[in-house]
Amino acid sequence: MRQKILNESMKHVASHGFTVRAIQRAVTEMGYSAALATLVPRGAGSLVEHFVDECDSRLSLRIATTGEDDLKDLTPEEKMVKVIGWRLDMLKEHAEHWGAALAVMGLPENLPTTLRQRAMLADELVGATGPTMTGLDSSKGGNITAAAKAAGFYGDRAAAGALYAACELFLVTDTSPGFADTDDFVRQRTREMFDLASGVEQVGGF
Repeated sequence: MRQKILNESMKHVASHGFTVRAIQRAVTEMGYSAALATLVPRGAGSLVEHFVDECDSRLSLRIATTGEDDLKDLTPEEKMVKVIGWRLDMLKEHAEHWGAALAVMGLPENLPTTLRQRAMLADELVGATGPTMTGLDSSKGGNITAAAKAAGFYGDRAAAGALYAACELFLVTDTSPGFADTDDFVRQRTREMFDLASGVEQVGGF
């Protein structure tokens, strides 16, 4: 029942945002008392969690089913731009409400779920792009120590997560037609990140 309520609630996000009101509207339209909204214990937090999980699942499926063809001829930087673009596209229909949703995600009762989701998304981004963002490529052999490999593993995911978060925040304030400024921002910030990684790798080579 909880899943059905959340699915139905998404139909009301356009009008009410990621709020308890959207959940209550869903419950009443399903023919139940609004009190049944208590089946969604964290209210807006659960609704945002549901949407993010759905988006992340769609991204994973897209990478698994079409990623090989869509990404195979791209550089790691271009792959990152592409995959972040896919994920941001899922937010655009709810962009006017996403700033409030981000605030909900940061509440103490929702933070553990938010951190888990962000870690999984960062892992997905790195998996699609390749471990080359920090200049500490853990996939390379040679004289790289275990500590350096670990630093590369976690550093790549931290960099990918920070990059995505910056792009997401930019999107919620973007009023340009078709979110064109967001697309430019993604390309620019990704270029800066990979340029920095290249510099780290070159320094490490001395």
